[in-house]
Amino acid sequence: MPAGGQLSQYTFYVHYRDSSGEHRAGTPQEGDTTPENLRILDPPRNASATEALGEVQTADGKLRIRVRASLPLKTVAALEFVLKNVGADPLENVRLSTYANLETHHDEANDSSALDASTAGLLVFDPPTGTCAAMAGLHEPVTGYSGVWNSIGKLQAAEGVPLAQWKPFSGPPPELMRRIAREALAARGIYLPYSNANPATPQTRALSPEEAEDALRRDWLFQAMGRNLFERSAAEIGWASSLCERLSALPGAPDFAPEIAELAELDRRLHAAGGEGPR
Repeated sequence: MPAGGQLSQYTFYVHYRDSSGEHRAGTPQEGDTTPENLRILDPPRNASATEALGEVQTADGKLRIRVRASLPLKTVAALEFVLKNVGADPLENVRLSTYANLETHHDEANDSSALDASTAGLLVFDPPTGTCAAMAGLHEPVTGYSGVWNSIGKLQAAEGVPLAQWKPFSGPPPELMRRIAREALAARGIYLPYSNANPATPQTRALSPEEAEDALRRDWLFQAMGRNLFERSAAEIGWASSLCERLSALPGAPDFAPEIAELAELDRRLHAAGGEGPR
């Protein structure tokens, strides 16, 4: 990708059934990252300047997994998994589920992900630049899942949308494009539409308490530009404090000490609340 991109997380799970029931083993990518039901046989090592090898085995000693990673091109990362039954009993319903956190153009906040029937892969599309990153296999998957970070539950359960239900990717959803346009205007300081061919004053009426509460919430979310209550409140307090300090430095400026002290108290109370507020 000429515009750049990143694979910030990748992990896998294996699933199988034996005479005692269903089993899984893999590497979680959230919270405790200790491998689940896996032990290392051969730690990852460089096989060449562009290739690494490693081998693990399930804790019950029944399934061995050799992993080979390579970077054949600057824009491609390839992984090969070789699974081998090394136990005495046959294994059934052996499956491999993988997870990738792909970012396109190094600005993941506006990326759009989708399951693409054309490539049988997961696509991550960057609307402003038109660049796209993809995760796909040499063989078609049975199921897949496209969502926001973190989808470890789907990975560990090997759950997803059946391939037959995937659709060809034809671009990001219109609502996403509208949201990106709004955020781009907001970043330039333009918070309202600056042109309207047929302006009209809407009919006014008294709002019910529930409607008034909802209107206040919408106004706050609009002002907060998608940030949660704690983050936006802390930013507002910081901006107001900086403004007071700059004005205080001007010749003949009034005394802003009471305002600065009040803002400092508000900031203290906000952080004392734990930094976790409603979103």
